[in-house]
Amino acid sequence: MKLLSADTGWVATDNKLFWTTDGGRNWKDITPKIKADREIASAFFLDPSHGWVLFAHQGKENPATGIAETFFELAVTTDVGETWIVKQLEVPDPDPSRGLSEETWLDFVDAAHGWVVIRVNGNTAMNGGVLQATDDGGATWKSLGVPGAGPIRFITPTDGWLDDAEENAETAPGLFVTRNGGKDWMEVTVKTPPEFGAKIYPTYRLPEFSDKDSGSLLVTFAEPNDESPKLALFL
Repeated sequence: MKLLSADTGWVATDNKLFWTTDGGRNWKDITPKIKADREIASAFFLDPSHGWVLFAHQGKENPATGIAETFFELAVTTDVGETWIVKQLEVPDPDPSRGLSEETWLDFVDAAHGWVVIRVNGNTAMNGGVLQATDDGGATWKSLGVPGAGPIRFITPTDGWLDDAEENAETAPGLFVTRNGGKDWMEVTVKTPPEFGAKIYPTYRLPEFSDKDSGSLLVTFAEPNDESPKLALFL
């Protein structure tokens, strides 16, 4: 769920989407009209008018791989869910032997520019994903390269962040930044505070920005199997 203001926001279940304008005292069902076997994989509202919902469902199992193909449909509204336009989202599968999962993340910076990350099936040692981008509000999409899969956040149409945090932070720091809309990605690292010790590894989270230049990054530092991690805030 997410509140866009003190009173207005949304909440999604596996198959329902609800809207509130009074801080959660009352909720309106604004779920797009779609087949019952579709489940909500992710949802995003830019403002009280523009919203996107990504639905996923499993097809038949591929006899050659034993993996069921995953299909996606995107619903778009510009009137707070009064009407929706639903269309199939064509997503290339980079590894049919593993297939695409239903774990996805949506993000938009304005009514035109948006991105969706879809995780490929597999364990954390084989983490990977697919990145799709749109510059027309979701009418058309193009595939871009991506270093992993996880929550994504753009602060401008060009500048964005990807949190690919892994269980093994020693070998997978997990935070990446793009300066060209997702065409290229660079790994982000910070120095461990000296007082934390040498054999301690970072786990990153998506940074928070108050504007396009000012932000903060919360990083957890811990040794493997450490039950008492340390936190550091970078500005």
